[in-house]
Amino acid sequence: MCVTAPTTGAIASGPITKYAGGYESHNALKLALMIGIACGCIAFTIPQTTNFYIFILDLWIYLFFGGLLVPLITGVYL
Repeated sequence: MCVTAPTTGAIASGPITKYAGGYESHNALKLALMIGIACGCIAFTIPQTTNFYIFILDLWIYLFFGGLLVPLITGVYL
């Protein structure tokens, strides 16, 4: 199930970045920072989870945000 997360994040990255103003706007950096902080908060909770279903949900969200960040940061770098 978690295999779908990075692909879904990469596909969702385009419309979300476009809504924020595109890769060249200052809002793109703010969006990347917020997503990165959310990703870190989720990553902090993953090892502390004892429920299997919450673990899978946390892992999916973590991988989704990672898939969302890669095209966003690549666009900002370019």
